[in-house]
Amino acid sequence: MTCPICGTVAVPGANFCHNCGAALPGAADLPQSERRTVTVLFGDLSDFTSWSEELDPERVGAVTDRVMSALAGAVKTFGGHVDKLTGDGIMAVFGAPVAHEDDVERAVRAALSMQRAVRRVLDDERGGGAPLGLRVGLNTGEVIAGLQAGLEYTVIGDTVNTAARLADAAAIGAVYAGARTASATRHLAGWRELRPLRLKGKRDPVETFELLGLHDAPGTRSGIGDEAPFVGRETEIGRVIGRLAEVIDRAEPRVMVLTAEAGIGKTRFAAEVERFAAGYDIGPGRFPARTGARVLSVHCAAFGERRRLAPLADLVRTAIGLPMEASTAVTRPAVEERLRRLGTRLSARLTPDADGTATVPHIPVEHLLTLLGVPADPASATPAVHTDGMPRFERTGTVGESADGMAEPAATEDRAGVDVAVLAEAVAQLLSALTLESPLVVIVDDLHDATPETVDALGVMLEALQGPVLVLLQGRPELVRTAGLLTRLADAEVQALPPLRGADAARLLSSYLRGGRLPQADEDRLLATAQGNPFYLAELVMLLMERGALTRGPLTRAGAAARPIEGEGGAQWRLTPGSLDTRLLSRDLAAVLAARIDALPPDARSVLRDAAVVGDSTPAGAVEALRERRSGRDGRPAAVVAVELDRALDELLARRMLRRQRGGYAFATPLLREAAYAGISKTDLAERHAFLTQWAAREPASAAPEPWIAPSGRALPPALVGFSDEARDEF
Repeated sequence: MTCPICGTVAVPGANFCHNCGAALPGAADLPQSERRTVTVLFGDLSDFTSWSEELDPERVGAVTDRVMSALAGAVKTFGGHVDKLTGDGIMAVFGAPVAHEDDVERAVRAALSMQRAVRRVLDDERGGGAPLGLRVGLNTGEVIAGLQAGLEYTVIGDTVNTAARLADAAAIGAVYAGARTASATRHLAGWRELRPLRLKGKRDPVETFELLGLHDAPGTRSGIGDEAPFVGRETEIGRVIGRLAEVIDRAEPRVMVLTAEAGIGKTRFAAEVERFAAGYDIGPGRFPARTGARVLSVHCAAFGERRRLAPLADLVRTAIGLPMEASTAVTRPAVEERLRRLGTRLSARLTPDADGTATVPHIPVEHLLTLLGVPADPASATPAVHTDGMPRFERTGTVGESADGMAEPAATEDRAGVDVAVLAEAVAQLLSALTLESPLVVIVDDLHDATPETVDALGVMLEALQGPVLVLLQGRPELVRTAGLLTRLADAEVQALPPLRGADAARLLSSYLRGGRLPQADEDRLLATAQGNPFYLAELVMLLMERGALTRGPLTRAGAAARPIEGEGGAQWRLTPGSLDTRLLSRDLAAVLAARIDALPPDARSVLRDAAVVGDSTPAGAVEALRERRSGRDGRPAAVVAVELDRALDELLARRMLRRQRGGYAFATPLLREAAYAGISKTDLAERHAFLTQWAAREPASAAPEPWIAPSGRALPPALVGFSDEARDEF
């Protein structure tokens, strides 16, 4: 078995990975078989046999080990799973055993990182019978994932075979990908369409694209929600602005924590906070300008080689006006000059003490330079000016760059041996000094993606802050349970960003429909399906439009005459009957929900899928029966199974994936049920459906009183009324 986080082969019987320390899944945690949408990566060293035949075996082994370590390291960096290593290649999977919202992007970045890493290794290892190079193939699609022969986790399917054939066909040093991979990452990378390739084992030519590289300024996935107005949230915005007023009045820092599920709109909320803060009336006297707090906004990366302390380094960059793009070279003298000017400017803001002197703000420049990754090069020493209390500078250099093309901040023990806590305190001193010019609003987004080291450093920084600074930490709900820094900040105010409701959700839908509206019944159904999540709603509207199920047309009232509604403003839309009944997951929405499901503990994830087999609503007895069936297979005591079921249901209720209803449970949205159902293998589905029908036939009438007639003509058992179409069809 391999570690699901870093791909390292596990020591037999170990509970934790000896490489990264991650908990290893037990056999009970890894499914025997499940359906997943993944991106498969194959990397193959070209002409390896020709290269190695004239070399000493020890050298071949040493070079191969370096190359394989580099390839596996790239997979680990971007959150993929190393499926297998061969003598001259690698197979990696992004999306199994753990899914992320952006697995396709991770795979593309990993492929580029692999090519760079191999080139670096081979530049050091000249010789051999032929030049070496790496061919990479990427393909996105559905696979069956699970334990093969009960021993090794792997994925199988045509998606895997196609990725391997694309790697075989790729030019040396190139990355070839299928159409789905390229389409999902056009906002991120440039692709060149090749002529369709005839690949071994494929009946039809395969659409193929060659990766040209990442865009200098990657965009975001385009969608109808991008230009929609900000609606609702008046209470939440008002609370943040109220805290800003308190911060300014008391000249003391304050920390707020905002949690929200994916798609609820926390990033958009932060942008609105920034807009309000920039126009806030501070009042005369204390600051050079009476209007506007300064906003410094950064985010935590979920993957990549610059995750360590990157948010703190980015705060420094933003604060002193350095470019965030790593492709822009920044020399040490340029950074020093910016900090010197800042010190001079802040000194001018000081009010002399009674003795006529003023305390110059201390900005620990050397520590900030270390955090930014500026190398200390004794050979490039230059004279420096000691001005306004600023430290003396002695060296020049260039800001470091990591292998993925982004600036690389310092490690836990930086190159000069400075502790992380010292670096975090240096950032706090810089931010505190900036409050001489204006109040600050510091926004740290996606804190759930931060490394533990980053979280600890942020905690140190927050405790050391002084002056009027409002800090807004944003992340997913699990942030409250897992972020260690929150336990050290007793006065941190935690606020959940709720789904949009009522008129706010209707206004958002109208904006997606360009000011139009749907008949009330259709609007209610669409909004109920989206459950107040702006991203879900936008994806639903786009999907329905693409299918031709949501179209412009005369808005009519129910009735035989279907008369048009008079006097309604805006464009009129109509929804095809039955279009909200099934298959509502777009590619991006499926990825978001799959990641949310994979974040569940194994038992809760299994219970959620049991409930999905039943339908949007689930009698409590059906879920209990399915769990008892499973316990009968592995021999666990019934009492243990009951406790595990209660714990799993509590978890699903706490995460708002299920809600209680009379006699059982219901999915928060049919979208979540569809995503959970899609992950169950057909074999497992057939077994669960068959078991449910047998259970239902034994149960007394407990659902709707009217029977449902199956396609076979047989009456449905009363307990099965209201079950999913799939369960009823199986009967």
